Amino acid sequence: MLLGCTPSSISVSADPAPTASIVFQPTSAVAVPPTATVTAPAATTPPPSATSTPVPVPTVAPPEARANLPAPPLLAPPTAEQAPRDTDGSAAPQSRGSTPAAGPVLPGETWAAQELQRRGFVRRPGSKIVVLDPGHGGPEVGAAQGRLAEKNVNLAIARKLKALLEENGIQVLLTREADTRAFELPDALADTPRAPLRADLQARVDLANAARADLFISIHNNGSSNPAEAGTEVWYAPAHPQGDKNWLLGQEVLTGIVEQLAGAGYQAPNRGLKNGSQFRVFQGRVFPLFVLGPSRAEPRPARGITMPGVLGESLFLSNSHEAALLGQDTFQEAIALGYLQGVQRYFARGN
Repeated sequence: MLLGCTPSSISVSADPAPTASIVFQPTSAVAVPPTATVTAPAATTPPPSATSTPVPVPTVAPPEARANLPAPPLLAPPTAEQAPRDTDGSAAPQSRGSTPAAGPVLPGETWAAQELQRRGFVRRPGSKIVVLDPGHGGPEVGAAQGRLAEKNVNLAIARKLKALLEENGIQVLLTREADTRAFELPDALADTPRAPLRADLQARVDLANAARADLFISIHNNGSSNPAEAGTEVWYAPAHPQGDKNWLLGQEVLTGIVEQLAGAGYQAPNRGLKNGSQFRVFQGRVFPLFVLGPSRAEPRPARGITMPGVLGESLFLSNSHEAALLGQDTFQEAIALGYLQGVQRYFARGN
């Protein structure tokens, strides 16, 4: 996700906005400059119902004990589609299983049920389900540093986190499993340039709801027009019916990622929790982050997630130091462990 840019350059909100794009130039070397100093924002005030009882950090199996998963390519081919740009890009190849042979089906209960059936996903009795949403995909690149594309880093972290959660008995569903959108809207149904993006984001929400997930975690990395921006932040939606639980999950995930990055050797500035219910204001309207926001009727109907959820921004790809870290398996693993720590602490509180 791109921070400090005009709203239209951020793919997690699909409502109309001014057009803008940012291109980050490749760095000439991987030399790491001194980390920029970032002043952390004031901590978000906890809701009255939140508890601050400390919970021990869960024990996690070492990386070598886990099965090796095929990692997605982190160095995206230098094509026109890989350059950071506005979300109104050209269509991606048809994603596998998105449109049934009988004809196009828009995101919703029918499509989500068909997609779960295609994947063979069935809830195990008594199990917890976590939906992991690797941000962007296909033509939606997200932030970038040289040839390192956010969409690929997000997917790599999601795959590592999936393995960790499954080792701990938690069922996991990915909203996308490859470099595609979660849903590819047929061109004939795209009534506006941003319709494919909106359909993709809605499909991610519908998939989580159809799976009756316990948690929704959208995995992103940040970008800014200011290359000195650095650190970790987590977005949550206080205006959602699950607002208190969103806050608690956000705090645990934020703490987990910062602690695990420190354990891997990088003291990431803690940028705090961000209000995803007031993501941006456009033409007098307040818009939430699409994948976290509650259901709404205007300006266009949107179905919201029915479970607690957060959106994590691990590090900044626009910062050459943090981009160099995001390209390393060690730090991807640390971020995944941070998410795991946050999820386990959240569930340990009886949620």
